[in-house]
Amino acid sequence: MKHTKKLYSYFLFLSACVSPGKTIASTVTLSIEAKEYNSCPFVYTWDGQSYQKENDIYSVGRGKSKEFTDYLNILNQVTPKDGSYSFQIREINGETSWTDVLKLMVIDHPADVRVGADSSGNIHSYENPISPDSAVDETGNDISAKIAAQDDVTVDMYNNSTVVLDFSSVDISNGAKLVMDLNGFEGKVGGNFIPVTPAIYIQTLESGEWVTRHTFFPKEEWAVGVFDLKPYLVESKQVRLVGASCFDDKYHIVDYVGLDNMPDRISSVKVLDPQTAILNDAIDVLSEIATSDDNYVNMKPNDVMTVTFTYDPTDDDVRSFAFISEGYYKPLENTYYVDTWDGSSWVERFAKTWPQGNPTSPNTTPDTTNDVDLSAYLPDSDGEYKARVRNTVTASNPSYPPSWAYLDYVKLTVDENSYNPSYAQQYSPAMDILSLVSTSDNSSWDAANKSALIKFNVNKPPIAACKDIIVDLNSNGDISISADKVNNGSSDPDGDPITLSVNPAYFDCSNVGANPVTLTATDSKGASNSCQATVTVQDKVAPTVKTKNVTVQLDASGKAAIAVSDVDNGSTDNCCIASRSISKSSFTCADVGQNPVTLTVTDCNGNSSSAPATVTVQDKVAPVVKTKNITVQLDASGKTSITAPDLDNGSTDNCCIASRSISKSSFTCADVGSQAVTLTVTDCNGNIGSAPATVTVQDKVAPVVKTKNITVQLDANGNVSIAAPDVDNGTADACGIASLSVAPQSFTCSDLGTNTVTLTATDKNGNSANAAAEVTVADTLAPTNVQANAPATIAPPDAPISFKATATDNCSAVVQITNYSCYKVKKDGSQQSKMESCEVNVSGDTLTVADSGGVGDNITWTVLATDQSGNSTTVAGHVLVENPSGSGEKGNNGVGNGQDPQPPGNPPVNDGQSTGPSNPGNKKK
Repeated sequence: MKHTKKLYSYFLFLSACVSPGKTIASTVTLSIEAKEYNSCPFVYTWDGQSYQKENDIYSVGRGKSKEFTDYLNILNQVTPKDGSYSFQIREINGETSWTDVLKLMVIDHPADVRVGADSSGNIHSYENPISPDSAVDETGNDISAKIAAQDDVTVDMYNNSTVVLDFSSVDISNGAKLVMDLNGFEGKVGGNFIPVTPAIYIQTLESGEWVTRHTFFPKEEWAVGVFDLKPYLVESKQVRLVGASCFDDKYHIVDYVGLDNMPDRISSVKVLDPQTAILNDAIDVLSEIATSDDNYVNMKPNDVMTVTFTYDPTDDDVRSFAFISEGYYKPLENTYYVDTWDGSSWVERFAKTWPQGNPTSPNTTPDTTNDVDLSAYLPDSDGEYKARVRNTVTASNPSYPPSWAYLDYVKLTVDENSYNPSYAQQYSPAMDILSLVSTSDNSSWDAANKSALIKFNVNKPPIAACKDIIVDLNSNGDISISADKVNNGSSDPDGDPITLSVNPAYFDCSNVGANPVTLTATDSKGASNSCQATVTVQDKVAPTVKTKNVTVQLDASGKAAIAVSDVDNGSTDNCCIASRSISKSSFTCADVGQNPVTLTVTDCNGNSSSAPATVTVQDKVAPVVKTKNITVQLDASGKTSITAPDLDNGSTDNCCIASRSISKSSFTCADVGSQAVTLTVTDCNGNIGSAPATVTVQDKVAPVVKTKNITVQLDANGNVSIAAPDVDNGTADACGIASLSVAPQSFTCSDLGTNTVTLTATDKNGNSANAAAEVTVADTLAPTNVQANAPATIAPPDAPISFKATATDNCSAVVQITNYSCYKVKKDGSQQSKMESCEVNVSGDTLTVADSGGVGDNITWTVLATDQSGNSTTVAGHVLVENPSGSGEKGNNGVGNGQDPQPPGNPPVNDGQSTGPSNPGNKKK
């Protein structure tokens, strides 16, 4: 195990004064970094929380004769502060600076490019610089891999170092900008001074000669420069970098070089003048830095100047910045150096410049005490506690007074123990200075341009030896160790007994992983030493998982989800729980019922354990029932039926529908009209939903009309009527006949014969139909009231005389006299024809007696009345020829086949059925 000394174990205290006199000691603890030694003023940027160190300015402007304008590409984040861009200029170490101008360059550009400035302040954009085809240093080594990326794999360029870059394969038709990432001033102070300006010179070929086109001035921190070479890469696409350094031991570091071949894409460049400039929070120095007029702001060590610029926001572009400054710096004089021995040479560890004294009033300048941390170097390789102290005094600037340098005392503190020097010898000229540097008493060593070796007798501290261990946390999440657990044979070189302690000794969950611990070995004289070990704390205790069963309801979309907390019933871990997860968190209809899930708990250290839980998924969401109203038609039998889908208008369920049913599915004539029907939907999990619908039952089936042909008889008036049932032969309708009608329904003599009638049936729901039937109209009534219209008697002088027969019929009758006879009745009752003596003419219905023959003649005739149906009635006509005086025989003077008229007062005598023209009836006596 490597021995490591405790930080700040050894301090070398130096107290200096400019002249003999009273010592006023003030102690200053200072940590020195190599880069900050003799550094130029540094720019600090505001990142929203604090000012962050960016880079230096005037790196090469040492002295007024080398005053120059510096263009610093700002690489840090720049955040507005109180509505302005705010920067600080700080003097970090032993120098003083003079600043004439400060400005801010604001560069807006697209987000996909970066920007940078060259040493003249020209702004260029770059996108993806191309590495050279080859890169060779002055020794012929290929260094392409070292400059191909910004990766801290670098090339060191000392004074006169060169690198030749070949970009032959790069198309530079659109642009050729060299992009470099550079860090300067590495290496220790020392070596031979070279009076050149530190720089990297960028050269191209012209007529076979290398010509410098740009100069990249290095800075204390990493900086990027962008240099336009397109006008110069005509003869060749080779570029040479040449290094220049002020000491042969110092060098510049090149991390990355590429050639960007894209055109510039800069949206805008604005140069802002400062709004405010305040030195040390007290002095307004805006006018000093506003213009280039040799009116400077002079800053000394630890001075801070805060400068603000107007904040001008941009909406679309990315904003970058470059800081413009004009000025120079000078290191302070009277610098002390502290060196330690590394086994072969003295190595500088510390440098400090003290303020200049006043030679006319030396006692007015106070001493300054500084702590130098040498814990990394003492004891040295010889096992000794010794250091070399030297001083450098220059008077290169006439404005500085002659220098005095005095060292009052030196002491060494090892841990909490202080030691005065045991040996102090000036080198040249050789002189014992032990009494001069042992106490702070104004008895000082004049150290100007001198050096001295100073030694200390120090009790050698123990040698602490460590070993790394691995420990496991217990169930409570902690563990304690003793010092001997990490002790690896610690000892004391002086043989003194030692005690061991370890810090920290207690670990809990917050310490899981590698923990540095310090093992301290302390000898009996109080000297101690420490080493560091690594205690790797492990947590191998898995979480204790506790679960609970839960019941969840599916939502309207048929989904349900649980969180880990739903099934976690208080799981614990000895440290902390990093995550909880469940094997299944989402559920659907397919999961209705009990579902096993596993809760897995992982602690912060990767241990995990699991336990089961039951998630009961329930579906209590009833179907969403949607109905539609429908109209149905009764069939010919007066019936119709529907099914549930007929009323379903897209009913849904979050899971699935098991069945649909309706409250009424069959309809008859009794249901004609609107019927309320309920659609009931049952889902797969027994949930039921219902909704009403209206079923309109319609009967549009017309009756089936059946007829029969009939024969009807005209009545005595020649009329006859029928009713619908007379021709109905079983007309029917499923819902019932509301009415029957027939047309025509009345008939007269004009309708004799076959007549077509229409039977119309209308059902109870307004549907109607008809059919034809034949009605045969018949007349079976013979004519009546057939009259011969002749008097009972006529006298011969009455002739000629006519008799016109008449008849009455329900329709019409044709009356004609069909035959006649003329006779006398003898005494014996026989008839004697008198046709030869009678002259009778018959014309249709008229009988004319032109000559009655003689008294006692009977003239008879037959009257035949026939209607159009062929019905006929025959009546006999009779006239007796009487003596004009009324004497003579009297015969039948009535109408045959009827009642003979009798003398007044006597009833008529019926001639009997056979009475006819040949049977005159009863003769009156």
